[in-house]
Amino acid sequence: GTSAGTVYAADAAGGAPLVVVLPGYGARHGGYAAYSELFASHGFVVLGLDTADGGFGAASDHALEAARVVAAIEWM
Repeated sequence: GTSAGTVYAADAAGGAPLVVVLPGYGARHGGYAAYSELFASHGFVVLGLDTADGGFGAASDHALEAARVVAAIEWM
């Protein structure tokens, strides 16, 4: 499976620290876009991710979600 996400980054050459925005309990990373843009404007690369099920309930496969987050970070 895949996870939906958005990368926010200022135009800058070289490496930058990474911030991962991973909202839970039904929230989507888009709701945190202003924060993500603020971090990016200060030199961070921000990866906003959504969980597959919106973070609801016992149906969440936490190990799978963690693996998806790790894969997204490694992709960066």
